[in-house]
Amino acid sequence: MHVSGFSFVDLRDGEEIDHCGNYLELYHPHRLAFTWAIPEKSSGEDRVMVDIAETDTGSKLTLTVEMDPNWTEYIPQTEKAWSIMLDAMEKIVK
Repeated sequence: MHVSGFSFVDLRDGEEIDHCGNYLELYHPHRLAFTWAIPEKSSGEDRVMVDIAETDTGSKLTLTVEMDPNWTEYIPQTEKAWSIMLDAMEKIVK
């Protein structure tokens, strides 16, 4: 089965928020790139790149988000949201 996109729903204050996107690149185990959108909030989409590099003690993940310039005011909360998600993933994989 070929999957090129994703969708998941987050419950926020009783409201279901759909997050969706399409996978753009997958170079296992080093890179994943995808679009990221919340259709209920915006007609645009961000581009997200996850790069993973080996280190002497394990690995280093670099996450880059290219946002529409119209959403500049949301950069701090976007950084916070991605940090929360990455921290949660780190707890799972340790």
